Amino acid sequence: MFLSFFYAAATWVQSSRLAELHSRILQITAQNGSLVLYKVPEVIHSDFENRGIDAQVPSVTSKFCENNDCAKLGDLLWSYNSKRLCSVFPKQSICANRWIKFSTDQGEFPINIASEDLVLEEDRLHVMIEADYQFTEGRHCFQAEFVKLERFGLLHAWKAGEYFGILLETDANHLTRLGLSFLQNILSLDDGMEVLRIQTVDVIGKPCPMLNADCIPAPRSLPMGSETSNEKDECDTRFAVESMAGLLMSPIQWKSHVELLQGFSRAVNDADGSVGLMLSADRVANLVPIATDPPTPPSSPRNGSVHSEAPKIIELDKVNVDQSSNVPLPLPQAEINDNKSVISGITSHSESFYSCASQDMGKLTESLEQLNKALSSITDETNEDEAAETKAEPAETEAEAAETEDVVPLQPLESNFLTAGKGQPLTKPSFKGSTASLPSATPKSRSPTTPIKCPNVLIYCDNTEVNESIKSLLRQTIKRYRYTVYNVNAEQMKSNAWQKSTALVVVHGNIPDNLAPTIISYLVTGGKVLSIASDLIFVPFPDLQKCELQENELVTFSYQKWKQIRLLNNIFSNSPALPSSLEINDSSGYSHKLNINVLSKDDITNSPSLVLATMVGSGGKMLFSQVHLEVDAQMHQNSNPALYAPLKEHDSARLEIAKEIISGQLGLDCTKDSKEDSFTAAYFLGRHELKMEMLNNLKPKMDAAGGFLQMDNLKIEFVGKGANAGAATSKILPCYLHTCPPHFNTVEYYDNLQTEHLGRLLIYSDVLTSSVDVLAGTPLYHGLAAVTRVQLAGKGRSNNEWLSPEGCAMFSLQLHLPAKSILGQKISLIQHIAALAVCVAIREAPGFDDIDLRLKWPNDIYAGDYAKMGGLVANSTFVGDRVICNIGLGFNLTNSEPTTCLQDLLLELKAKAAPMSLEKYLALTFNKLESLIELAQSSEEGLEEIMTFYHAYWLHSGAEVTVRSEDGKEQRVTVQGLDPYGYLLVRAHDGNQFSVQPDGNSFDMLQDTSVCGVKSRINST
Repeated sequence: MFLSFFYAAATWVQSSRLAELHSRILQITAQNGSLVLYKVPEVIHSDFENRGIDAQVPSVTSKFCENNDCAKLGDLLWSYNSKRLCSVFPKQSICANRWIKFSTDQGEFPINIASEDLVLEEDRLHVMIEADYQFTEGRHCFQAEFVKLERFGLLHAWKAGEYFGILLETDANHLTRLGLSFLQNILSLDDGMEVLRIQTVDVIGKPCPMLNADCIPAPRSLPMGSETSNEKDECDTRFAVESMAGLLMSPIQWKSHVELLQGFSRAVNDADGSVGLMLSADRVANLVPIATDPPTPPSSPRNGSVHSEAPKIIELDKVNVDQSSNVPLPLPQAEINDNKSVISGITSHSESFYSCASQDMGKLTESLEQLNKALSSITDETNEDEAAETKAEPAETEAEAAETEDVVPLQPLESNFLTAGKGQPLTKPSFKGSTASLPSATPKSRSPTTPIKCPNVLIYCDNTEVNESIKSLLRQTIKRYRYTVYNVNAEQMKSNAWQKSTALVVVHGNIPDNLAPTIISYLVTGGKVLSIASDLIFVPFPDLQKCELQENELVTFSYQKWKQIRLLNNIFSNSPALPSSLEINDSSGYSHKLNINVLSKDDITNSPSLVLATMVGSGGKMLFSQVHLEVDAQMHQNSNPALYAPLKEHDSARLEIAKEIISGQLGLDCTKDSKEDSFTAAYFLGRHELKMEMLNNLKPKMDAAGGFLQMDNLKIEFVGKGANAGAATSKILPCYLHTCPPHFNTVEYYDNLQTEHLGRLLIYSDVLTSSVDVLAGTPLYHGLAAVTRVQLAGKGRSNNEWLSPEGCAMFSLQLHLPAKSILGQKISLIQHIAALAVCVAIREAPGFDDIDLRLKWPNDIYAGDYAKMGGLVANSTFVGDRVICNIGLGFNLTNSEPTTCLQDLLLELKAKAAPMSLEKYLALTFNKLESLIELAQSSEEGLEEIMTFYHAYWLHSGAEVTVRSEDGKEQRVTVQGLDPYGYLLVRAHDGNQFSVQPDGNSFDMLQDTSVCGVKSRINST
C-alpha cells in the first residue's frame, strides 16, 4: 500500500515537471530555436588515456543542417543515461534540394515503410531524424514491442551520408510520442538502424523526386513460397512478424543496399529542384531535367487527410515570454565518471528536473504514457494564452547571439576529436625549395554528381589463349572507355574487394568450389555474371553433372531474331528439364531465390544453350552460355578448315548475339563509338641544341641507317627535313625533328614552362599505343617527356588496362637520378612525389584552389574520396651510377567518362576560371615536380617535409585494411602512414607495426577491403 502511494506521488510530481518541460519547449520554439533529442556516444576511457586526450562533450546539431556552423547550445532540458534533450539557437535549417523525395507508394525503398492513416494537427513542424547504419540482423524490424517511425508523421525526404537522415512532417502531439519512443529505446527504423538524433528544423527547397523508383531492385530476397507483393498488401499489417520474418536482409544485402542509397545521395548533392533522379541499368544514379510542378495547395484538416506531397514550411508565431525563462542556460562542463559521460554544472532550476532521472525507467515510461493526452491539451491552451497576451518579438541577430556569455558554439557531431588538428592547411604560399608555398590541402568544393568509380569488367579464366579471346570479344561489344577490363585470379576473387565497382564478371572453364559462394554473394548485391562454357552451371543445376558433356560440338541454335546459327557448343546429352525457380545459398549461408529462363536450346538435342538466372529481390543476373561466344573463326583458319567456313559465315551473328546478351540481358553499355582512332606520327619539340645533344648520344644505339631507334615495344624513326616517313603503326612511330604539330600549342606550353630540365624536350603524337612505349627500353634524356591525346593500349599498375580517351592528359617522363642521392636510394617515393605535384600544380593555378584533389595509395589521384581522376605507374632501372625512372601518368582534364574530370569540378563550383588546357597542365605539373625533386634531393629534412605534406592530401590515415602474409594468413590492421620507402605502414591489433605492398589488383582500398602483402616488419611496441 505504501509503495502504491509513493508511486502515485512520484507520478504526480513527474507529470508536473513534464508539463513545465512542455511549456519550455513551446517557448524555445517561439524563440526560433531547435529542439534536439540525441544519444551521447559511448566513451571508452582507456582509449583516451592511451592517446593522452581529454574527453569532450559531443555536439548535438547535425552536419545535415545548413547553418550548423553557427549553432549555439541553449538549455539542457533532459538527461537520462545516454539520452539528452536540449535547445539549439538559431533554429537549424535543411535544404531539401539535396535530399530525395519518398515515394508516395511506400514500400521497401529506401527503407521499409508501412502505410499509416495519420491525421496531423495544424501546428505542423518538420523533424530531422538521423540514424546509424549499423546492421543488427533485423533487431528492431520484426519485434512486436517496437513501434515504427511512420506512425509519428509523414515521411517527406531522405538522405544517405555518413548517417541516414529522414525529414518527417509531424505535429506537437506526434512529436511528443516520437520523443517518448526514442527515450524508451523502442523506435524502429528498418533493419536495426539505431536512431541517434531527432531534431526540429526549418525546411527550404524541394526534394529531388525518383523518376523510376519502380525499376530499383528490392533490397530483400523473398523466401521460397512467400506471397507476392499484392498478397502482402492485403495483410492486416505489413510489419506483422509472421508475414515479414523471411524478409530479413543478409549482411551482404544490407551493405549493398546502403552503398546504393549513398550513391543516390551523392548524385543529388547539388540538385536545384529542377531535376529528377533515375537509376541506369548499370546501377549509376543520374540527374535528368524535369518540368517544374505547379504549387499544390495543402489539404484541408477538416477532411481528416494529410497531403503527401512536399509539406509547407511552418513558421510558428513568435510570442513574448517571461524573461526569467528566456535566457539560455550555460553549457555544462564534461566530466568522466564510471565510464559514462555525465553532465554537471546545471543550474538549481534544472537540477530538480534531472533528479527524477534516476528512477526506474519502466515506471517513468508508464507515467510518461499517461501524460500524452494531457500534453495535447496543454499545447492548445498554452498557444492560445500566449498568443492572446503578447505580440512576437524579433529574434536576436546572429552577432548578438554570439556575444551572449552563456551560449557556447558547438562542434559538429560528426567531427572526430581523436584526430583534431589533422588536415589543417599548411600555409605560406610560390615556392622553390620549400613546401611553405604549397596550397592548403583542405579545399571547399563539394562532391559532384558523378559515378563513384569507373565500372570494371572482370575475367576469370584458367586458359591464357581463351582469356585473350574473351578480351577480344569484349573489345568488340562493350562501349569503349566506359569499362576497365581486368584479369583476376582465384585469390583476388575470394577477397570480395572487387564487388562494389564491378559491372560484369565473365567466367570460363573450371571454377574452384570455394569461388561459387562468392559469385552468388555478388549476385545478391545486384551483380551480373556471364558464364561461358563454365562448370559454374553445375552450382544451380547439379543434375546436369549426371549428363554426358560433349564439348566444342558444331551445332545449330536459334535466339530471338537469329535463326539456325552454327557455332561451337558444349552440349548435355539427355539433359533434364530445368526448373522455373530454385533456391541457392550465398557465402554467408543465406538462401535466395533464382528465377530460371531458358533462352535457347540447340536444335538437335534440345540441350540448353543460353540460360538466364535472375535473383529475386536484388535483380542480380547470371547468364549461362554453353555457346562458345569467345571463339573467333580466324582461330581455326589454318588449324581446322572444316570448322572455319561455317564459323566464318556466322561470325557476325556471334558478335551480335554476344552484344545483345551483354547489353539486353546483363545491362552493360554496348553503344558503338562514333569514330575509330588510328595511329599518328610524332613531333620532337624543344631547343635545337638539346635535340641534337640527345640524338648524338643515341647514335651508337641506332641502326646503321642512323634513323631508327628500337625501344622495347616500339621502333622510333627520326625524320629530318625533306625526308619521307612511313605510316605510323602499333610498332613503328615516325618522329619529325623540325615540324610543329597541328594539335599541340607549343607557344602556350613553353610560355608556362619554367623548368631547367623536365619537359624541355618533348615527343608529341595525337594517337599512340602508350606514351610509356616511347621511353621504355633505353636511357634517352633526363627530363624527356612523351605526350599523347589518345592511347590505344594504355597500361596501369600490374599491367592493368588504363582507359585513355581524348580529354585525358597523358604523359610519360624519364628521370635520370644519381644512384647515391637521397631519391636514388629511395626511388620508390618518386611516384608519390609525382602524384603530389599534379595536385599542388592544379590547386596553385588561379581559380583552381577550391578543387578537392586527394591521393589514394599507392598511385591514384581522386576527386574527394569518391571518383578516380588519375593514376600513374613508375618503373626504375639502375644503369651504372644512375637510376633511370620512367613515370607514366594520366589525369582527366576534360573527359567526363568514365568517372569525372577537372572541367566537371570547375562547373560544379561555378568557378570563373577558364578550363585548363593540356599544354598548361603539362607545364605546371613539370614545374612543380622539378621543384619537389630539388627539395627532396637537398636534404633528408626536405624529403620529410614533402612527405608530411603528402599525408595532408591522402585518404587513408586511420583506415582499416586487410593484409595477407606470404603464408596466406590474413589480419585486420590500421593504416599509420607511409614508411621511409613509400610502402604502407600499418599497425596490427597486437601493436606490431610493419610495412605492406599492394597486391596485383587492390580494387578499392577506400572501401575497407584492400588486400596487401607483407613487405617487412618495422618494429614491435
